[in-house]
Amino acid sequence: MENGDGWNLFLFIKRGMVIRGIMIGLRTKEKYMLLNVVIGTPLVAPEELLAFNLDDWNTNERQKTLFTETRYLPAILKEAGIVSSTNEVRKNNPKLNITLDRPDCMMVKWGKKFLFIVVGE
Repeated sequence: MENGDGWNLFLFIKRGMVIRGIMIGLRTKEKYMLLNVVIGTPLVAPEELLAFNLDDWNTNERQKTLFTETRYLPAILKEAGIVSSTNEVRKNNPKLNITLDRPDCMMVKWGKKFLFIVVGE
């Protein structure tokens, strides 16, 4: 759903909790920062988890999604353009210094930026 200004309304479900809000494509240093990450092969299709419908996936969310096999969270944050180095994550927020091994769906907040991560097998 779009209201004309390019703001997308999203609904994110994690462990029975429903989070509603506004998700926008963020620009930093003339490149778009990725807002969604899909690791490996998820159990549920990313289109169903990260978008309202197939049209929303094709027009908005696919270009904001990073598909990777990297499972080390600081490296993922660097690859997505959220932080400038993995060392920055290890020093400033040690609880994010983890490896994502099990299938999961999570949201990571870094400053004012949110990153939605879908971990598959």
